[in-house]
Amino acid sequence: MNNQIIYIAGGIFLLNGVLKKYAKDYIKDFLKSRAEDQDQQLDLLVDLLITCFVTILSCSYYILTQSNREVPQQQQPQPKIDESKILESIMKKRRSITPKDYNDQLIDDQDIHHILECANTAPTHGKNEPWRFIVYKRENLNAFFTFVKDWYKQNSQKAFNSDEEREKAIKQIDNKFQEISKASHIILLCMKRYANEKSVMPEWEEIAAVASSVQNIYLQTAAKGFGGYWSSMTFARHARDSKEMRQFLNLDHDEDRVFGSFVIGKVDDLSKFTRIPGDYKKKVEFR
Repeated sequence: MNNQIIYIAGGIFLLNGVLKKYAKDYIKDFLKSRAEDQDQQLDLLVDLLITCFVTILSCSYYILTQSNREVPQQQQPQPKIDESKILESIMKKRRSITPKDYNDQLIDDQDIHHILECANTAPTHGKNEPWRFIVYKRENLNAFFTFVKDWYKQNSQKAFNSDEEREKAIKQIDNKFQEISKASHIILLCMKRYANEKSVMPEWEEIAAVASSVQNIYLQTAAKGFGGYWSSMTFARHARDSKEMRQFLNLDHDEDRVFGSFVIGKVDDLSKFTRIPGDYKKKVEFR
């Protein structure tokens, strides 16, 4: 656009110079031959100047519009995104944040769906994808809590060696559930041992696959600015590992496992939670 304006201006100055040099005498003769008196000469001169001016403007407009139409505007190159730095930032702000630091706000179900969609991309040997997730919203948490407490009522003799041990454990369970009830959602973390019966892997590999999916949950939770942590539910381990729990969660094989839950909620400011890991070099050996 700027170049075209320069070209047009140059053309006008060039035309002006040519007219002055070669056409001055011709115009005088032309005017004298067409008009005898001074007024008629002046009228013809004005008409000639207006005609030249309009012609120059018309040509300039045509050149500019054609130039804009034919030459696409050069696009500015987009800066390259360093995805490794973005991922590093998310990894470093990942924290285990418990419900005592959550606010009362609920997380949208669409965010939970997105988090679990990302969990589903975890590495898995044989593409078995053994992870299974059962999600409870805050409004439905009591259904799960009630199941666990009822299980202990019915199996207290099997789970505890004394009434004193039983009372202490039940109190701890009640306190934990009261704390977890501040969460927006809890995601029960399960493993389908024979998710693919045609490709049975060692159990430790299936456990590692589930743990990898939980790490994806951690990272996406941090990326969204939520708080969360993996609770192994050791406080209720007897019920967690029971056949009745597997049945309650529709896990139909004795070797299916429940690895606790991922508790998630909103926090006011994720940046205030700090963690400084130990020096990685002390845990690495190059050979």
